[in-house]
Amino acid sequence: MSALNTFKRIINNKNLINANFKYCLVDENKIPFKLNGENAKPNQIEDFVNLEKLIDFKDFEKYAGLGISIQGSNICAIDVDKCFSIPFNLDSADERALDIIDRFMDFAYIEFSFSGKGLRVFFKNKLISNYCDNFYIKNKNYNIEFYQPNQSYRYVTITGFYIVNNSISECGKESGEVVSKFLN
Repeated sequence: MSALNTFKRIINNKNLINANFKYCLVDENKIPFKLNGENAKPNQIEDFVNLEKLIDFKDFEKYAGLGISIQGSNICAIDVDKCFSIPFNLDSADERALDIIDRFMDFAYIEFSFSGKGLRVFFKNKLISNYCDNFYIKNKNYNIEFYQPNQSYRYVTITGFYIVNNSISECGKESGEVVSKFLN
């Protein structure tokens, strides 16, 4: 994985260009960095930059990938670990991956994770009130995480290796029902 290759996949994907993400750089351990080389803090939205600032960055080769701020990008994200037995191979998906892809394929952008053995789902949705009181942010039993922009300061890596390449925009009532069923 390389930050430069990820950047190239992003700028060649209209849906990712239009997503208005706020980016950071990440090393091979997925530690976030600002463009000046200092550590980025997930709770500091100003540590993440828009695509226009990333375009001017010259030292991509020093980094393994890119991350996006959930809060700064105003998105929801689902992060599923270890759901593909072969990296970047959709045919090796487990039941969790297939279920999530099936549930979200009509309205979300879905991609392989940094390792290729997980997946990320990005979408915008109406915020769930009292989310932390009713649901897990990190469900360790299933290795699934759900983030929304008002409950915690998080970032996730982005690869541009898409499985479903939908635009990342406001979802309607139907998506809210899908999210609710998924969380329950």
